Amino acid sequence: MRIVALALATALLSTLLAADPAAAAAGAEYKLSITQRGATRTVTLTCAPDGGTHPNPVAACARLATAAGDPAWITPKSGVFCIALWDPVTATATGTYFGRPVSYSRSFSNMCWLGVATWEVFAF
Repeated sequence: MRIVALALATALLSTLLAADPAAAAAGAEYKLSITQRGATRTVTLTCAPDGGTHPNPVAACARLATAAGDPAWITPKSGVFCIALWDPVTATATGTYFGRPVSYSRSFSNMCWLGVATWEVFAF
């Protein structure tokens, strides 16, 4: 009987530790990077409260909120014309969105297409 009670107590404690309400209440934290022609620019972005070194954290956080915090789920802009210029750029985002890990990396043929796909999130 003691073994069963000990096993139940251990399972309950593990569940409580796994569901970290402090992490979920912490908002979102990202490290955003753009790499182009061998140079990398990086900013930080926090949401709830909005801040970091991103030049427009309010707009970037609002856009990420529409995609559950994942840049891959952002609905691209429509009606935008980008020229067929090959100037590759890679965008990466790592961090957490209300306790859930986020990892994003995608390459685009140029900055215009990056802007179409991610709006203001990678506009820095």
